Amino acid sequence: MDLKYWWERAKTASEQVGWFPTVILAQWQHETGDFRSNNFVKNNNIAGQTWQNYMPEAIRGTARPAAEGGYYIRYDDPVTGYVDFIKNNGRYAGVKLKTTEEAQIRAIAAAGWAVDPNYADKLIRRLKDNEQLGFRLATEKEEEDMAKPMQLENDWQWKMLSDALDGLYKKGVLTDHQWAEKAYNHALSPTELAWLNLIVYARQNGINV
Repeated sequence: MDLKYWWERAKTASEQVGWFPTVILAQWQHETGDFRSNNFVKNNNIAGQTWQNYMPEAIRGTARPAAEGGYYIRYDDPVTGYVDFIKNNGRYAGVKLKTTEEAQIRAIAAAGWAVDPNYADKLIRRLKDNEQLGFRLATEKEEEDMAKPMQLENDWQWKMLSDALDGLYKKGVLTDHQWAEKAYNHALSPTELAWLNLIVYARQNGINV
């Protein structure tokens, strides 16, 4: 399990649904058993989303536990499926209006994401464990620093970076040469590089983004 990879994907999902990335990551970990559950592996289902009768038969996944009944939804991409599920499910519309991580988690539980009465507390424990590992919300200053150009000590480091991005562009992994140009001009920020790493990783693993 590459938790850093899923952390970056949680941040991308956060931008689309308005939930804190820390909340999203904690939910994904809990629902997938640290990205090892049969549902996740077989269905690309990252948060236990349930198939309904009005949904296309083609996306009906494997059966849920006998005590729960029904089926999971099968997705082509777990994060795209997760984002679409939230956006198209009005019961979770109020979650993004909550201004703290714990409040969002309790809103998710109250809206009925899971039947477990201790669901919110379990996610909050995950959240706190992740904080100890460095997966936490950035401070305002940290966000500002991440948006500034990187401070590399040597010109050769910038050259290596720009050559690498240029090579990825020529191979078709990246579709915009501006990233290589930004590196050549010493203007690439840590946030941009983290985003590029995620895009490259996803494309090299067959994910169409």
